Amino acid sequence: MFGIKTYRKLRVIKRFSRILLVFFSAGFSGLIYKVGFRKHIPLPRRLMIRNTKEEDFPKKLREAFVKLGPVFVKFGQILSTRFDLLPAEYTTELEKLQATVPPFSFGEAKGIIENTFQKPLNSIFKAFESNPFASASLGQVYRAVLPSGKKVAVKVQRPNA
Repeated sequence: MFGIKTYRKLRVIKRFSRILLVFFSAGFSGLIYKVGFRKHIPLPRRLMIRNTKEEDFPKKLREAFVKLGPVFVKFGQILSTRFDLLPAEYTTELEKLQATVPPFSFGEAKGIIENTFQKPLNSIFKAFESNPFASASLGQVYRAVLPSGKKVAVKVQRPNA
C-alpha cells in the first residue's frame, strides 16, 4: 500500500502540522503568517485567531515547548542560557524549564515499565510509589522496593522521548 519512505514523509508532515498548531494556539499566529506557513493551518483554526499580548509571549513559548514534548523542553533549556540570542524576559521564563517540568501520568509510566519487562508491575516490584520524586525533561524517577526487599529508584523515560 504505502512504502516506508511515504510513511516516513507522512509522519514528518503530521509532526510539522502539530508543531504549527501548538504555536498557532499559543498565540504565535503572526509569526506563522509572516514566515509563510499560513496555508498549513486548517481554515477553521485560522478563523479562531487569538490575540496574545506581547508581554505574554515568553510564557506562551515556554508552555508551547512543554506541550510539544521532551525535545522542545530540552531546546528551551538550552535557549534559557543564551542571553546573547534572546531578551532577558525570554531567558528568565525558559529557565523554568530547568527545574519545573510537569510529570507525566503514573498510568503512562506503569505502561512503559510493564511493556519493557513484559510483566505486570506488581510481579516486578514488591512496592512502587505512584508519585515520582523527580521529574525532568527526559524522564522521571520513582521509589520502589524489589521482591528481595531492596529499595531502588526507577527511572522511566518520557513517552516519545
